[in-house]
Amino acid sequence: MTVQPLPAAVGPAPVMRYVEDQRDDSLSLTATARRLPSVLARTLRLAWHADRRALIGMLAAQVAAAVLAALALTTTTRLIAVTLTAVTAYGGTSPSPPPSTPPRPRPGG
Repeated sequence: MTVQPLPAAVGPAPVMRYVEDQRDDSLSLTATARRLPSVLARTLRLAWHADRRALIGMLAAQVAAAVLAALALTTTTRLIAVTLTAVTAYGGTSPSPPPSTPPRPRPGG
């Protein structure tokens, strides 16, 4: 049994386009923004028909990621605010610990 080599590809790979895309290759930003809702709706319909559970799982993961990103940004903002308040309270220098009291002698020592 001999193995035949695969035929070499001829030319560039085909590009998938919507029928509307073949009219004009130089779409402006406004035209692209105008078409975005219909393209997103078409994509969601295709994904819904392909695998509903995967689509719902992906949407849930995206919502969870957005919530966690918002929490991280809120926490970072609060941390920076506290740090800047501390720096301002100490006159623009790095905060130093409060004055310490002299160590107490150990009992029996």
